[in-house]
Amino acid sequence: MNIVFVEPHFPKNQREFARALAEAGAFVIGIGETPWDYLDDELRGWLGHYEQVGSVTNVDEMTAKVRGLQSWLWIDRLEATIESHTMPAALVREATGIPGVSVHTTYLCRDKPSMKAALREVGVPTAASIAASSLQEIKDFAAQVGYP
Repeated sequence: MNIVFVEPHFPKNQREFARALAEAGAFVIGIGETPWDYLDDELRGWLGHYEQVGSVTNVDEMTAKVRGLQSWLWIDRLEATIESHTMPAALVREATGIPGVSVHTTYLCRDKPSMKAALREVGVPTAASIAASSLQEIKDFAAQVGYP
């Protein structure tokens, strides 16, 4: 399985995802902002290939890199674990036809009020919440639903 993993170098715990994927037998292709020469030998050993970009949140740049990769091998997945990278990753997946979490689902996972509304629409119970613009609205809400 060929997996593009976004930003395997930073923060430091990201390397553990690259390690686990490689140990599970995946061909791991890293895309990150760090130059190849700055990656330590251990991380480089887990990566089958690496591409540097100016910013992993630049969707156009990321899409171009992934399309370049797709020109020479099949990409099964494109994964990101850092919250600020998940939406760009979803947009790149959608633009390049790589299966995975959709842009809509990624949005719902990042926007809690929208996620709760979507869950409520299909009958999934969620904790009561409110979008308030004043202290009085918060006090009224607390008086209505109580405290945890």
